Amino acid sequence: MILNRVVERGMWGGRVEAIEAGVGLAKQTKHPVYSKYFSLSGSIIDFFLAAQADMFVGTEISSFSVDVEITRFYRGYNKNYHYGPGGIKLTTPSGAKYPPRFKC
Repeated sequence: MILNRVVERGMWGGRVEAIEAGVGLAKQTKHPVYSKYFSLSGSIIDFFLAAQADMFVGTEISSFSVDVEITRFYRGYNKNYHYGPGGIKLTTPSGAKYPPRFKC
C-alpha cells in the first residue's frame, strides 16, 4: 500500500520519482519462463535497475536493499540511503571502507 502510493505520487512531496518496474515488465513478456515466474524475474529486473540508478533509498532491515547497496558500493555508487523511523540516512559516505550491513 505504501509502495503503491510512493510509485503513484513520488517521494518527498513528489520531488523524487519512485519506480517499481520489474514485476509489471515480467508479467507483460511473452517469455515462457519469465512470465510464469514473474515475481522472481521481476525482482531480478528491479535489482539491476536499482544497482544502476543515480540514487537508491532502501532500508537496513531488507536483505534486498542491503544487497543492492553492497553492489552499488563496490561499483562506486555512493548515493545510497536508508529510510527508517528516524528519517533518511546516507549509508555510503565518501571514504567509507565497507558497505552497509543488514540489521534485523
